[in-house]
Amino acid sequence: MKIEKKSNIKSHPFRNKSRIGIQYMMMSKPGGASVLDIMEETKCSASRVRAGVSEIRKRVGSKSVITYSNLEDTKLTRYEITNTNKIEDEIYFIHDEISHISDIKTFLKPLMGSAFSEIFHEGSKAIVCLNTDNKYINRHKENDQCIKTLKDVALALDLAQRLVSSEGNIETQFAIEKFQSEFSRQLQKLSKVY
Repeated sequence: MKIEKKSNIKSHPFRNKSRIGIQYMMMSKPGGASVLDIMEETKCSASRVRAGVSEIRKRVGSKSVITYSNLEDTKLTRYEITNTNKIEDEIYFIHDEISHISDIKTFLKPLMGSAFSEIFHEGSKAIVCLNTDNKYINRHKENDQCIKTLKDVALALDLAQRLVSSEGNIETQFAIEKFQSEFSRQLQKLSKVY
């Protein structure tokens, strides 16, 4: 099975001529591709093909890769990537929603937990609540530039969290949550310095 030079498939997260890029393109076609087809095209083993499927699942989300198992001959098992545009559509929707925010209100108030902020979206409005239980925020609450910077960081982290949630990548989502937690902790440390 040869891949056409011109493809109607949208850009993908892998280099076009790499082994995984070729595998992705084959799996993205209607009906997907069998392990045997991918082995022949990429000149790699069945186990390497299955490792590639795992890598693709991590990148595009496990729900986007369908497996059509063949219990008699595993080399005839087919993999198909579906909804490749769904993730892009969700990302576009979230980005579009964020870019249409015309009114951002910032409130300083105590929040439950150790998070430095909470964000609420109401149509074209965004409400950013900065946690005054955080010593750094409390100490700098009169500094407009500092509060503006923290508001911008909070919105950026919220956008990242929403984009990652839409992709369904739990590992990246966990990393962003860990970053948010560490950011809050470092702000607490800054309060001792400044």
